[in-house]
Amino acid sequence: MMIENTMVSGYGKPDEAMMYAKGMFEDYVLNPETLEYEPFDDVDLKPERFIIDNDKKADWAIEKIKDERAEFDRLEKIALDRIAELNQRVKDLQERTERRTGNLKALLMDYMQTVKPTKQTKTQTQYELLSGKLVMKKQQPEYVRDETALLAWAEQTAPELVKVKKEVSWGDLKKQADVSGKSLLLDGEVIPGVIVVERPDVFEVVV
Repeated sequence: MMIENTMVSGYGKPDEAMMYAKGMFEDYVLNPETLEYEPFDDVDLKPERFIIDNDKKADWAIEKIKDERAEFDRLEKIALDRIAELNQRVKDLQERTERRTGNLKALLMDYMQTVKPTKQTKTQTQYELLSGKLVMKKQQPEYVRDETALLAWAEQTAPELVKVKKEVSWGDLKKQADVSGKSLLLDGEVIPGVIVVERPDVFEVVV
């Protein structure tokens, strides 16, 4: 009986994903007939590469993939829950900081109205202190737009202000065109501006 070997994980359990990763073997080998791990004592036995050459092995491999995906799902949920907890913690800290500093900011803004600015520009006013600066910034107005009404007005009154975006109907073009090597053809003519890049088939294991 031919015995195929594999690496052993740090937890004392065979890890087939590590099989021959370093060209060595330790305590367990895979029996290809039973697909069970068995103790390996014959250090003189030359290991052979594990292959999938029948349905039993293929089904075993799918089960291992299912196990790994299930473990990923479990750990992902833990991680996402932890992330949600930390995000909530950040939000709580931010709200606490706003509560503790909001009144002081309001008092400082009132105080700034009583002093002469140390610097003033078109966009902001500053009052400098030892620990920092009080800054009042001017904001641009917010424009609440009704795009439908605005567009109707512009088309009638100022058509030069209306932007028209031209683009190829790519979905319709693909339906009518043919692929030839790296070119896309329409009625036998090469369409400029398009390079066809072939991609390999995608292999999936559906469990």
